[in-house]
Amino acid sequence: MPRERTFFLVLATLIVAGVAVGHFGDGRREVQPALRLQPQSQKKHARSWQERSFVKTMVIAPAAGVRLARPVSLKEDRSGDVLVLDWSDASVRRFSPSGRPGVSYHLPPGTAGGNPEDFDVDAAGNVWICYHDAGTVASFEPGGRLRKTWHLASNPHRVIFAGSAGSAGSAGEGGLVVFAADAGRDLFARYSAQGELVGGFGRLLAGGSQDLLTLDGDVARDGRDDAGGFVYAAAHTGLLASYTLNGEPRFLVRTIDPVALPKIVAASGGSQKIAPGSPLAALTVSVSGGLIHVLADLPSLQGGSSRAFDVYDNRDGSYLYSVHTPEPTAFALVAGDRVYTIRDDVVTRWRMLGPGSPR
Repeated sequence: MPRERTFFLVLATLIVAGVAVGHFGDGRREVQPALRLQPQSQKKHARSWQERSFVKTMVIAPAAGVRLARPVSLKEDRSGDVLVLDWSDASVRRFSPSGRPGVSYHLPPGTAGGNPEDFDVDAAGNVWICYHDAGTVASFEPGGRLRKTWHLASNPHRVIFAGSAGSAGSAGEGGLVVFAADAGRDLFARYSAQGELVGGFGRLLAGGSQDLLTLDGDVARDGRDDAGGFVYAAAHTGLLASYTLNGEPRFLVRTIDPVALPKIVAASGGSQKIAPGSPLAALTVSVSGGLIHVLADLPSLQGGSSRAFDVYDNRDGSYLYSVHTPEPTAFALVAGDRVYTIRDDVVTRWRMLGPGSPR
């Protein structure tokens, strides 16, 4: 099973002062972290809905002659190609804008790596894949040739290429930023273009122990360029933040549905888990055209849930409006007027139409 999407942000102004500890009636331990400095609240206090319609423009599915084992995430590069992380196939697969299969990026047979945890693609089309279990990041040229494997000081959960890409297949400048929860107090580690550890940042929780469950979330490039930054949407804590690739904060705000930090309870085998029933504030985040789209889980009147994009201003994180998604999905990405969804083993691209848009 793939690990939870647990990429976390360094928040220079966010410090956790301590934790409140209690107990359930059956003896289970409950931990409730507390924030010392609060993020900014939204000026709006309720969702403002806008109408959108969607037209299906491309499908990657068995019915279309393409079988994906277990797609879990995707990205669109500057040429319009779609890159899909197929967890069970231990690969990242490239598809043309029309959905035609192309290069498959994977480690050579017999190479220790395991299933890929996350990946990034730079402006030149180079692909960077992180393998948590092996503690490595592998970089591939656009054509699929393995260029280099970096053996990191910790096991990476997420990876962002940090710097200019250079020409296709080149190493570029600036190295990588990886989520490095196993490195002690620092959640992030920055590596140079030569793969050397430059330093770490991100000490959010008291006692030096970073609570990965509490800080679970998703990240996306901020849309500026390779040398820009990234945004972070917390899955359970209702936080939205923007940072440079050096860890400098741009903003820290509450999402439109403010939620408390989740309780952590004991699970079987001595492990821990998020307390059942904890709100889910964000599933994925994507940035396009100055807008941040957070995929939110909304309770429905029938007792289940529905999905919507909560849209924020990329300049300051202020909430703008919400839009229903074209279908129920655990992953969605917005790129201009294109919306990608993953449902089971099917990847779909939709064209998003506003009021009065021609079909």
